[in-house]
Amino acid sequence: MRVATWLSLALIAVWMGACQQEGGAFVDGDFSGDDDDDGHNGGDADADSDTDTDSDIDAGSDADSDADSDADEFEAEEPDPEEPEEPPTCEDAAEVDVTVFMSADDSNSQAAPVIVRQLIEAGAGIQGSLRVHEFLNYYRFSYAPADPGRLRIVPQLHGAEDDPGAAALLVGVVAPALDPADRRPFNLTFSVDTSGSMTGVPIENARAVMRAIASQLREGDFVSVVSWDESVSIALDSLAVSGPDDPDLLDAIDELEGGGSTDLEQGLSTAYELAEDNYAAGRLNRVILISDGGANTGITSEELIAAEADDAEREGIYLVGVGASTAGGYSDSLMDTVTDLGKGSYVYIDSPQEAEAMFTGDRLLANLEVAANDVQLSMTMPAGYLIEEFHGEEISGDPREVEPQHLAPNDAMLYHLELRNCTAEANDGSETFTFAATWEDPFSREERTEELSLTAEQMRSGIESQQAKADAIVAYATALTAVWDLPEPEQRPYLDAVRAEVAAVLEVREGDPDLIEIEGLLETYSARF
Repeated sequence: MRVATWLSLALIAVWMGACQQEGGAFVDGDFSGDDDDDGHNGGDADADSDTDTDSDIDAGSDADSDADSDADEFEAEEPDPEEPEEPPTCEDAAEVDVTVFMSADDSNSQAAPVIVRQLIEAGAGIQGSLRVHEFLNYYRFSYAPADPGRLRIVPQLHGAEDDPGAAALLVGVVAPALDPADRRPFNLTFSVDTSGSMTGVPIENARAVMRAIASQLREGDFVSVVSWDESVSIALDSLAVSGPDDPDLLDAIDELEGGGSTDLEQGLSTAYELAEDNYAAGRLNRVILISDGGANTGITSEELIAAEADDAEREGIYLVGVGASTAGGYSDSLMDTVTDLGKGSYVYIDSPQEAEAMFTGDRLLANLEVAANDVQLSMTMPAGYLIEEFHGEEISGDPREVEPQHLAPNDAMLYHLELRNCTAEANDGSETFTFAATWEDPFSREERTEELSLTAEQMRSGIESQQAKADAIVAYATALTAVWDLPEPEQRPYLDAVRAEVAAVLEVREGDPDLIEIEGLLETYSARF
């Protein structure tokens, strides 16, 4: 994953904030809990000394120290020398309109919130910097779907009562809906890690993922199952399922057991061979990799994944990554790498309930299907505005430096920005923002564009909006690690204030399950401070 820092020709500097991550690690720096006094006073000094962008997730709790030792072996990388040291000020604001290009995520990564939930429930502290955009990808936003063959652009702007120049902007790029009854036939190939580290909860959750998908299959779908430890085993080769919960498939799932070392290279190559055997233009062709992340890809595997996803002559065979592990024992870099290359979703499963939620109904299609290829969003801002922070993956004044992303049906890409209106007194709300989404139809390969121009006043929305929920989610994700930078007496009040912000949004979005979960996790997390 790449992030471009830039100074546009219009002389506007963009502060990248949370999106400044080269290599797309789940966290930057050490990611560990510490119940010692020094851990409650500004965090772990060693953890923040470098930017670790390819590290394992290192989460600590009183009961789990073995997982920490593996993660701590990763060395931090030096920060990008081009990263600005200070956020821009109004002196940097342009006197003319400025256009930026954005990508919310290289792939539809949704793992971070579930990993964080698992760690909080295990009593772990979280240090580093999280990929905030994964929280926006994971939690649900109820946009009306786009018309078939089109995308909807939905921008919302929310000002701060105590700072007239500050504003949070949420832009949703929304796909059309697809009823599961209308989906195309599946050609799914599971590549399942059955090495020793998958024993116990990880392999149980891997089975739960496969059972959830099995419940959604119908006659005409094809399924293959490859398992791998130090050797590769083909449990099912091109099974034409009889319908939901095919007994042969369920038997193969039940027989999966952890044990041995890892041979990811052969596990992936065999899976792609089987996927190719059943490839058909009218099918959804996917490889689903399930692992605790303990293996590493080689050059051959990475080239294979990228080549299969980027087939110029046909729709590619995309790779969906599913993480399954125990609290503190997961390595994030494998799945993050392969799903970027394979252009598929990346999820983490911590329980059978999570497997059911992510791989049934509309969400199954959101994680497997595609509605628009290579989506890229541009925004032209009025003179006097600047971007203080972007909670996405890539942003630049040069579209060539921003990797586009595929968008699934029943889903939306969310772009969350903190803006500064440096001419707030002069701007009366009539200043215009212009948005353009470009993409390629995944079946016809036709290039398409959707444009929308709105004034700042038209984009303003109240607390009931999707934008207010997004603000609360960003505040939660940021607070989990930012709390360690505060003096000890300020840590608990800070988390309580964030929890109150979430509760305020929940009052007007009564019953929102995402906000209810977040409020409960904040309560649990703040109890350790």
